[in-house]
Amino acid sequence: MGDKNGGGAYVDMYAEKYEKDSEDLLERLFKTDHIFKLDGFLLKRYVEVLRKVFGYDRLRELPQDRVYHIDKNGFSFEIADFLGNPNYLFMPPSTYFSVIVSPDQQDARLLDAPFSFLEECLAAVYKKYREIIKFLTKDDAAVIQYKFNLRNFDDITRIHRLRSITMSIDTTDERVVDIARLQKSARGLAENDNLLSDAYIAEMMELVKKTGRGVKNILSKAYLDDITVALQSFYIQYPQTIISLFDAANKNTLLFYQHGEYTPPEDDTGGVYPVVIGAKNIIENLEALKFIDYHTNPAFIADKAELLEDIFLFEKGFDVNRLSKFEISRTKSGLASSMPEIINILHELKGVFEQPRVNAKKELAKLPVTAKFILAYAKSEFGIVNKLLCLFDRANFVRRYYSDIAGLERDITQMPPDKRYYVLKYLSREIRRSDVINE
Repeated sequence: MGDKNGGGAYVDMYAEKYEKDSEDLLERLFKTDHIFKLDGFLLKRYVEVLRKVFGYDRLRELPQDRVYHIDKNGFSFEIADFLGNPNYLFMPPSTYFSVIVSPDQQDARLLDAPFSFLEECLAAVYKKYREIIKFLTKDDAAVIQYKFNLRNFDDITRIHRLRSITMSIDTTDERVVDIARLQKSARGLAENDNLLSDAYIAEMMELVKKTGRGVKNILSKAYLDDITVALQSFYIQYPQTIISLFDAANKNTLLFYQHGEYTPPEDDTGGVYPVVIGAKNIIENLEALKFIDYHTNPAFIADKAELLEDIFLFEKGFDVNRLSKFEISRTKSGLASSMPEIINILHELKGVFEQPRVNAKKELAKLPVTAKFILAYAKSEFGIVNKLLCLFDRANFVRRYYSDIAGLERDITQMPPDKRYYVLKYLSREIRRSDVINE
């Protein structure tokens, strides 16, 4: 790479600039401070929950002399990497947990979403259980349990029946259950003072000891009944990738699934249509259901063609951050014969759409699936379709535009410095080509 850009010395010259500017752009684009820092006694409390609930005894060896980060759900990439399990908050066959060690977690963003409805669930949890979370996290951790109305996520034939999630809050020592019992005892005493006895008072005092002395201050504010969130369309990334799309007009459910993970039954299950995941199948089914539309603006297409050309040059070892407009043009010309065919398709398509009275529908029908992925976007009411396109965009053509923020940030931070710097500049719309080497 160094030889193609005038020697290897530039690496040292530009590395510091790329790193510093990339940090600034990451902060501006992704607000990386909106992640909850986990260290000290909060880290110990968090680890204790994982050991008690999930049995992760290996966390005894977790280094304590560093800062970890968790999101509003209680998920940490560092903990996931240490355990070698990206789904460590999931307990098979069908239970998921959130771990809250501080009410300030509510302001953090979501780093990982194994279920598309997790953000919605967390919003309901923090709203309903705000007071109980504040109380519990003074000296404990709040654990949210998600109960799905199906027994096993491995049974894909039943996934489409998932229509709601019920959430409940507690601690590893079941303090919330005890608070509920204390509330019931207090209400019973208020309704019938004949219940008053030494034994009754002793039982209530025992509950107060278990729940904490400050419990009397929140008894009237703690609403501990379960929360239920209804669903229509969703995606599940664990234990296998499944996307359920409900076609309301025809009262049918499309189930997208990975090849080899499921064999559709011979008999009609009624109202559910399994679709093996593949770029062509996704596009065809979404087109049929009118869930997607396409960008046909020539300027948009030209922009995507240039982006793919620049990324191609990075993969060939050229640092386009340093090349002038003339040098980029000359390099692209020299490598024209080896560039991906999709780039030529986009340039031709741009020319077609610049013609007057062109039939966009007919032209789009001629396109290969890879080109359709680049031009595809879901209408605003079908946000789940955007995620579907991102998950199975094998060539990574649309992910950087429609992906969830946390996933996109993680992808970018794992890029080589020069490519990361370029992509961040592109996303911040700061790419400027000139006739001299960029400073």
